Amino acid sequence: CISDVHFDHKVNEEWTHRIDDFKFQEDVLIVAGNVANTHHTATKALRTLKSKFRRVFYVPGNEDVWMNPGEVHNSRFPDSVAKLLALVETCDGLGVDVFPAAVCSDVFVVPIFSWYNAQFDKKSRPDPNYQPDETCVWPVDARESLWKYMLKL
Repeated sequence: CISDVHFDHKVNEEWTHRIDDFKFQEDVLIVAGNVANTHHTATKALRTLKSKFRRVFYVPGNEDVWMNPGEVHNSRFPDSVAKLLALVETCDGLGVDVFPAAVCSDVFVVPIFSWYNAQFDKKSRPDPNYQPDETCVWPVDARESLWKYMLKL
C-alpha cells in the first residue's frame, strides 16, 4: 500500500519508473490517494503502476481532485466531482480497480470514496477560518455536505 505518490514531482516519477517491471507481477498494490494534481499526470502514474503490478486499487485523495489553473478552464472538469468521475472512468480504461473486488479466496479490497469532516474531530478542533483544499471546487457545501455526498458514490 502506498499513498502520496506525487507523480508530478520529477523525483517521484523517476522512482515510480524504477519499480521493477517483473518482480511484482503477482502482487496487488493499493494506492491511497494523492497520485498527481492533474488528470493527465494521474493517468500516466496509474498506467505506470498498473504495468508493474498484477492489480492496482486506487482511492483518489484530496490533491487528485484539486482544480488546477489549466483544468479550471477545461470544460471537461467544471468542478472536483467531474474530475473525480473522470479519474474513475480513466481507471476503468486502465484496468485499475476503484470499487470493491476479491483479490483471492476470502480476501477483498474495499476502496471507499470519502471526505473528512471536522465535526468528527473531537480532540483538536480545527481553526474555523481554515479552508482545507481551497483549490477544490465542489457543487455541494464542503464543510457540511461533502462527506455525505462522497459516501453515497
